[in-house]
Amino acid sequence: MLIGLQICGEKSFMNTINNKKNFIQTYSLAAIDIVCILIAYIISFQLRYRGSIKMGQIDISICLVLVVLSLVFSLILDWNHFIFKRGYFDEFLAVLKYILSMAFMLGFIVFAFRLGATFSRFVFGAFAITNGILTYVSHILFKKYLGTFYRRSSSSDKIAIITYKKYAEEIIKNMRNDGEWG
Repeated sequence: MLIGLQICGEKSFMNTINNKKNFIQTYSLAAIDIVCILIAYIISFQLRYRGSIKMGQIDISICLVLVVLSLVFSLILDWNHFIFKRGYFDEFLAVLKYILSMAFMLGFIVFAFRLGATFSRFVFGAFAITNGILTYVSHILFKKYLGTFYRRSSSSDKIAIITYKKYAEEIIKNMRNDGEWG
């Protein structure tokens, strides 16, 4: 005996769900990452100079380079693609890889443009640590918020499952265990 109703055009229906989710996920996380970078850079700069000097042109340029690097990682390399499938430890490892990649690229840029004498190594290290913490916490909060929003929202798309009764429990169990289905 079949359970459920058939949805017409299920392939296009699922593509619509995935495209909407990916659009919101990608651009929201890119914006969150940029905000984390700006906050972390300002905090690390203030820790180093205790507010005694203002950011110069080199400091602002390095901050903008970090924002551009973040956009490259978020929009082109799509490092947040599987964010809803990652648990806490996997998210920590993903953020760690992201921070180390950013630090490596920033180190290369500082070396290539000979900015080592003017760019503080303390700001560099404090930024990496602060940005790592902010990014990790904001990603966890974003996942919780968006997961709750999608589950409870009246604007969320609903699907119907068509299967035999003997397979229904197993399918529902598999969907609940998969991070993207909640």
